[in-house]
Amino acid sequence: MHLLTWNPRRWTWKSFSEDLAALHRDGTVTLRWSCGSTRRIQPGERVYLMRLGADPKGLIGSGYVKKGPTERPHWNAARANSGDKALFVEVEFDQLHELPVIALGDLERPPFSEMKWTPQASGIRIPPVIGDVMERLWAQRSGIGAVRGPDEVAGEDELVEGAARRTMVNAYERNGEARRRCLAHYGTRCFACGISFEETYGEFARDYMHVHHVVALSSVKKSYVINPIADLRPLCPNCHAAVHLTDPPMSPEDLRAVFHSRAGA
Repeated sequence: MHLLTWNPRRWTWKSFSEDLAALHRDGTVTLRWSCGSTRRIQPGERVYLMRLGADPKGLIGSGYVKKGPTERPHWNAARANSGDKALFVEVEFDQLHELPVIALGDLERPPFSEMKWTPQASGIRIPPVIGDVMERLWAQRSGIGAVRGPDEVAGEDELVEGAARRTMVNAYERNGEARRRCLAHYGTRCFACGISFEETYGEFARDYMHVHHVVALSSVKKSYVINPIADLRPLCPNCHAAVHLTDPPMSPEDLRAVFHSRAGA
């Protein structure tokens, strides 16, 4: 696993909006990225993209290397005009975000603080012991690859949800960015019972929480533009399972009322 970097003060990513739109449309977008002086990055390796130099700083992207380091004209136009070259890898990004999913401040705390997250150039190696923990945190905060509730599957497509796709059964795609915005608004405490995984289990469970769709996507039958505040609620796995015990699912507000009435009985 390796860290790639982007400093907006040194290089303007003019095609960012187009690249982001392509990823949302196709599920991935392939880009060539500078890897500093590192020649050891191999095809298939996991990479993360760090935004540095200008706030907000933090991890904004992830992907896999499609093609190992090759020399090409330098990314700095002035140096390229002088004949300088730089090493680049070809990366298939599976996620890109305008705002950091994991802020630099989070990475400056243990266990991540064992590594320097503000290198001068791309391509530094992320130690496996740190990378494994970071992968789990990335999955939890982005909503991609994290443990999901009864009707959730992985997927991301701007704030458009419900696009049917073929797995072992027909499923309805879930949106990592919508999940992130929901949790940014409501927090990671269960909307119904109030449990906080961090308070209950400790730092390793920080930011973990399911997200429930108020209107079941299986009943929508088509893509729709989701409102992360109106359409989503954070629910712990127990409460998420409980709302789905009724048909149609119970509202999170009704489940909260049931929980508090029984807790006070």
